[in-house]
Amino acid sequence: MLAIMMFISTADVIGRYFFTRPITGVWEIVSYAFVICGAFALGYTQLVKGNIQINLISDRLKPKVQAGLFIFSYSLCITSSALITWQGWMRMIEYAHKTVGGQTITLGMTIWPFMLIFTLGFFWVTIIFAIDIYDCFLEVLKR
Repeated sequence: MLAIMMFISTADVIGRYFFTRPITGVWEIVSYAFVICGAFALGYTQLVKGNIQINLISDRLKPKVQAGLFIFSYSLCITSSALITWQGWMRMIEYAHKTVGGQTITLGMTIWPFMLIFTLGFFWVTIIFAIDIYDCFLEVLKR
């Protein structure tokens, strides 16, 4: 998907500046391709723990206290990702039932499938945060 975004953007720039013929709807295509990439990249990054962590203070704490801090942090994350999932689902249903306004302006692409992908991506993130919280609880309860 990233390669498609790169090639179509490059072709648009070349067409725009060298042939004065830009590709119609590139902004829409790239935007919705980014939705596909971004929605699942968030979950994958959390799954492999690829997010940046600044541990100046927490590295000096005991493992159980660290796990408690992670529980608090993951609780905030799971709450926000669950809210985004819920609102994404509501917006997807809204777009699916619209007869007017449920398509993009230039290309007329239907929006609801991309909202479904967005929602599934954030649902996946929510599940991963729930697994992480469970692991932290096990760390706290471990003797």
